[in-house]
Amino acid sequence: LDLKTGEEIIAILESLVRCVRQSDCFKHGRSVSDCLGAGQAEAECSALRIRWLECRRRAADARSRIQGNKLDK
Repeated sequence: LDLKTGEEIIAILESLVRCVRQSDCFKHGRSVSDCLGAGQAEAECSALRIRWLECRRRAADARSRIQGNKLDK
């Protein structure tokens, strides 16, 4: 994504929620957090969750703001 970090975090989170809501786990009446926490979401959702967590960590890491995005290199 060519967005600023905050916008990227929101975009990834929206994709993650949309992915989980389309999963079988969610369709069986469980919440988004239950599906992610239980590991019952599809592999695509798990990958989005990891990407979202890495993006949040990168945004909070002061070194990455100075040195740049390590994942883009």
